[in-house]
Amino acid sequence: MCSPTMLLSVAGMAFGAMQSNAQMNAQEASSRANAAAQQRQFDYQNEAQETQLRAQEAAAEVQRTQSMQESAYNQRISENNAQIQKNQAQGVKSKTQLEEAQIRLAAGQKAGAQRAQMGASGALLDTGTNASIEAGTQLDADLDALMVRTAGEKQAQAYEQTAANYQHQANLDQWGSTDYGRREAPTLLTESSPVSSKWDPWRAAA
Repeated sequence: MCSPTMLLSVAGMAFGAMQSNAQMNAQEASSRANAAAQQRQFDYQNEAQETQLRAQEAAAEVQRTQSMQESAYNQRISENNAQIQKNQAQGVKSKTQLEEAQIRLAAGQKAGAQRAQMGASGALLDTGTNASIEAGTQLDADLDALMVRTAGEKQAQAYEQTAANYQHQANLDQWGSTDYGRREAPTLLTESSPVSSKWDPWRAAA
């Protein structure tokens, strides 16, 4: 038979083993719980980040769509303004041609009246003072016509330059109204003129 001392020793060893196993189990359970908590925290952070990214992408898509629509709208206004300026230039050219024709017609009528008056007096028409008078009348008409033409060309060129500027802006807006243009050069079109300023030619033409 085992002595009481041996029994107590065996019991102590068994209790110690049980206590050690319990501590190991507790540590293992704690580790699993910590790992599960960390995994849940990681999953939560990932989900939050994905949600934030989706929201940012949706907002960026809305902004890009709005920007493309604004560019298309600005394109139409710039094209209309360019056409208005072209029409103004053509109007100036037509007016200049009419004024030139009127100047030369008036000069011809004046020269005819002068020749009639000189012919009635019996003077020679194509020599001396009479020829100089007729030449002076023609020269005055040529100078007046040249001044009108120069002023008209200058004004028409100004309209045409403005039209070219509007057309250039329309081309930029057309590029910006496409998805490629908006994705590849988002800063280029933000420098376009404000929409309100593009209505000025419309107000002037009204």
